[in-house]
Amino acid sequence: MKQPGLNRLLVELRQRSECLLFERRQDSEALRAAMNERLLILGFLSDQHAGTGGAWIPFFGQVCSTTSAPAVFALRYKLPLYPAICYRIGLGRWRVEVGDEIPTQQDGQRRSSEEIMLTVNQAFEAAIRRDPANWFWVHKRWKPNQARVQRPKPKEGDALAAERRP
Repeated sequence: MKQPGLNRLLVELRQRSECLLFERRQDSEALRAAMNERLLILGFLSDQHAGTGGAWIPFFGQVCSTTSAPAVFALRYKLPLYPAICYRIGLGRWRVEVGDEIPTQQDGQRRSSEEIMLTVNQAFEAAIRRDPANWFWVHKRWKPNQARVQRPKPKEGDALAAERRP
């Protein structure tokens, strides 16, 4: 997380769970080593806005930036892919439910990562519809695609033109 104090707290809480934690930008070699040493269940937080590099896939009827990482891992390493949803069952208590396997093949052919992630998004949609009060987002899921957003160009002689230029 961008806030160092909050990040330290969350990392500490997650480490208490005895789960292995891998930071996506810095720990790829450690993840690779762990995958070679033992049988792991990998969890991806894939209901987040994935920035400009994400795949633009529908979620509740509106396209949004979606990470392709779960699909890419499943395809690259020939791994099964399952959606997992956390349901709040009490104060500080959750139950994790694992859904049906998401197919990475169809008619003997690899599905595209976009097709796979559309199925993941549909699994999240079903879980949210099942228990909407359980869902908690503190971020914008449907940010505009900045590459498609046209910003007006400042007019020549505009006093604020220099300030508005990127």
